[in-house]
Amino acid sequence: MTSEALSVLDRLGKAEGRAIYDPLLNVALEPLRHHPAVEALCSDPRCRRRVAWLALDNRAAYVAATEGRAKPKDRRGGLSDLAQPQPRRNTGLLPWIELAENGLTSVRTVDFKNPAGYPLRLKFVCRCGRDYTTTNTHRLRDLITAIAAGNGRIYL
Repeated sequence: MTSEALSVLDRLGKAEGRAIYDPLLNVALEPLRHHPAVEALCSDPRCRRRVAWLALDNRAAYVAATEGRAKPKDRRGGLSDLAQPQPRRNTGLLPWIELAENGLTSVRTVDFKNPAGYPLRLKFVCRCGRDYTTTNTHRLRDLITAIAAGNGRIYL
């Protein structure tokens, strides 16, 4: 299942803009949509702190991220594992985007939104001072690879 998703992603070349709605890619990703969130760690060997949690969106080939996770009783895999803003201030946005746009967490939007309605790039800011700006394609490839390896974490 993961090798098929990587194969389709390789053929597409990227998962940005309207490509996140590619039917073949989304069919290949369907078995992964409720996989538990994957931990994203700082890649600095002197740090290795958790920076965020990553999960596959329910409707598109897009990797969402939040600094924290949902309460254990609310986690069912996928997006439900990610933290939600309390209270919600903008119900027009997906909860994780609302958190990223406020700039108060380790996950921040870099570019507002692409034509598909998702941020183009996300910036992850570690407490050690390092930051990592990533594209969806990069996060998607890392997430699929981690799941395929049975690994619950990636290094940014």
